[in-house]
Amino acid sequence: MNTGGSSVSATSFDLSTNGSTSASTDISKAKLWYTGETATFDTTTLFGSYTTPNGTFTIAGTQSLNTGAGTYYFWLSYSLKSGAAYNNY
Repeated sequence: MNTGGSSVSATSFDLSTNGSTSASTDISKAKLWYTGETATFDTTTLFGSYTTPNGTFTIAGTQSLNTGAGTYYFWLSYSLKSGAAYNNY
């Protein structure tokens, strides 16, 4: 996300599992992480999460982006259910 020099807050992200083999039976939770201007994944700052995503879903939260112009990084991760099928995508 690039703010172009303005101070803004990120409040929600619309996401989708469309194209996944079997999201409803494989994914238990989606989590969205924030690492500021650091382009390295880290689990220190959780923006928000969504339980059992299937199709279109929204992760809501609040993250101020008040440090001026720059590129800010958000990372999506999925927790898989114990019975998730190997080689599903």
